[in-house]
Amino acid sequence: MSRRQALLALAAVACLLHPGLRNFLEASMFRHMLVLYPGLLCLGWLAGHGLRQTALHRVFKSCDAQGLLTVSWVTLVGFFWMVPAALDWAVLEPLGGLARDLSLALAGCVLAWRLPRLAAETLLFLAGNSAWMLVTAGALIESTPTRLCVSYRLDEQVWTGWGLIILGGSLGAWALHGVLRRSSQASA
Repeated sequence: MSRRQALLALAAVACLLHPGLRNFLEASMFRHMLVLYPGLLCLGWLAGHGLRQTALHRVFKSCDAQGLLTVSWVTLVGFFWMVPAALDWAVLEPLGGLARDLSLALAGCVLAWRLPRLAAETLLFLAGNSAWMLVTAGALIESTPTRLCVSYRLDEQVWTGWGLIILGGSLGAWALHGVLRRSSQASA
């Protein structure tokens, strides 16, 4: 990790830990799910690049030869934090917020370590599964006529649902493009 990346990561951590910004991001379901969640994944990604030569990385690498642990962890974390009760837990309880922050950051860290080395099929499975989850959760959140979270209004729920659908579709298109590019480079 370069000095610039390390400073950027520290600045991002400081921003996300600042109570004012935290409250701002958690005050809206849209910002919570579509800004804070990806932000925590990105922080983990940056940390993962900085922790490549550590014992933790070596242990994880030996346990995750084919990427199954990575795919399982990222999928589990993603599914869990899409559950409305988990979203409320993260907003209303400090332990829930800490669990969210650590699990999403660890998912980003693991992705930084393993994503470049995943087989095309495994990558497509992970991205396809994540895209499907985001689109499905978005459609359910958007179309539910009652509030799913006690912390957020119904109109925020509709916008968040559409945001998740767009994010899921974009992720699916990006993954398909990446796999097709990889296969064309391998055959050339």
